[in-house]
Amino acid sequence: MLKLYIGNKNYSSWSMRPWVLLRQAGIPFEEVKLRFDSFDAGSGFKQKIGSVSPVGKVPALDDDGFVVWDSLAIAEYLAERFPGKALWPQNLQARARARSVCAEMHSGFGALRSACPMNIEADLREVGQLIWRDKPAVALTCSASSPCGASCWRSIKTFRSPCFLVSSASPMRSSPQSACA
Repeated sequence: MLKLYIGNKNYSSWSMRPWVLLRQAGIPFEEVKLRFDSFDAGSGFKQKIGSVSPVGKVPALDDDGFVVWDSLAIAEYLAERFPGKALWPQNLQARARARSVCAEMHSGFGALRSACPMNIEADLREVGQLIWRDKPAVALTCSASSPCGASCWRSIKTFRSPCFLVSSASPMRSSPQSACA
């Protein structure tokens, strides 16, 4: 059985991404939640994840001793491991576009990530409104006038494949855009 090593689902969007994908696709897996006690080399967290993943970070997927790390790499692996789940669009161009958007959302949006860390349980509407007002780089990143923002937000409405969820699993509630909506 697959084992998915993750951190705190409230704060770690990286952990949430493959977790959401596996759940959405109905792929059975064992969840192994590691406590973020510290990120120091000698911490329990680093010792445990270091024994599983060569990069010492979550998420990590163990498939009978074969370990894949990084949420997007995990999504690609699962798409190939379970082709019947249709985790990417079937159409070549739609699949290429979905992968492009996923890669951008996976590694881009620096201003948004910096200003809006994930916290599912918090009500951040007021904070979000202030960020939206006071941090123009965040607003621009998320706006339709930004080439990436326009492409990514338009594609979120278009693509419904589970792999696409991996790149956008961070709840919109933590972003200033949703706070103002």
